[in-house]
Amino acid sequence: MVSRSWLIFDNPFFQSISSRLYFGLYLLDRFYHSLRYRKVNRPVISIGNLHAGGTGKTTLTAEIGEYLTKKGLNIVILSRGYKAGLRGNHKLEPGADPDQYGDEPVMLAERTGIPVLIGKNRLAGLKRYRQLKPDCLLLDDGFQYYRLHRDLDILTIDSTSPMESYQLLPTGLLREPLTAFRRARVAVLTRCELADPAWLIYLEGLIRGISPGIRIFRACTAVRCWKNLNSETVQPPAEAESICGIGNPESFDRLLSGSGIKLAGKRVFPDHHKYSKADLSGLSGQTIVTTEKDAVKLKKIAGSISNIIYPQIGFDLPAEFYELIMVTACCS
Repeated sequence: MVSRSWLIFDNPFFQSISSRLYFGLYLLDRFYHSLRYRKVNRPVISIGNLHAGGTGKTTLTAEIGEYLTKKGLNIVILSRGYKAGLRGNHKLEPGADPDQYGDEPVMLAERTGIPVLIGKNRLAGLKRYRQLKPDCLLLDDGFQYYRLHRDLDILTIDSTSPMESYQLLPTGLLREPLTAFRRARVAVLTRCELADPAWLIYLEGLIRGISPGIRIFRACTAVRCWKNLNSETVQPPAEAESICGIGNPESFDRLLSGSGIKLAGKRVFPDHHKYSKADLSGLSGQTIVTTEKDAVKLKKIAGSISNIIYPQIGFDLPAEFYELIMVTACCS
């Protein structure tokens, strides 16, 4: 039997009221944080989104961090540390516990080797670890962090998200109104290989109609390599079972299908799921594929299970995108 409360909140009228209430709280939050706005003496590049859920922002943060590091720059990543057990400001150390520091910060640290600082007050984290002396700061999931000036705001947009998601929470998936595109200088449409070309043209027109001067780049997902939980490079299987807890599990299914992997079964958990050994029970014993973000958590509880692998993914972007990144990191 469907609960009465669910029927109420599924009603479009009440969804509209909820979205308006959310918008009012959003305005109050922006006003409060604008009173504490600060600028630091280092270039700041923010990678964020408007949608709640997986748009590829953390993957793009890793790609930008790796690119700038290869160019010889000293980079520090600032992360809120969503779902982290620790309070206050902390620097991730090798072998950091994702339950304590958050799965995305641990993934970023392990993949890039770049110092990652977590904490809701990211300015306080910078002061505490000033000895790192970065050339450039990357603000992961930073579009809604209004307290810190940024020299480049990048918005990631999942090009496979349907039109109905472009409404404010809880009716849709938007954290902010679409007018927020005006604050960004760059929009990156992710997973373009999965989207209808006509929809991409429409989406670009929608964004430019709101923010005419914004630069828009299309990004296609690319599997850089496959690794096991020991970070050793492996070959992908022809058939496997999958397990994941991410914001857009359908995108992971499509990636596996595009890699030629036939799924014998799958288990899907909520985003940022905290795994237990029970979550792995009853698996058939063949290869298990997961995401890079899930892998950092599964290491803790996998035990003798040695057949878990994951794709390390990135985005193929035009050279002009990285030229803009380099100019910002060096000249701002």
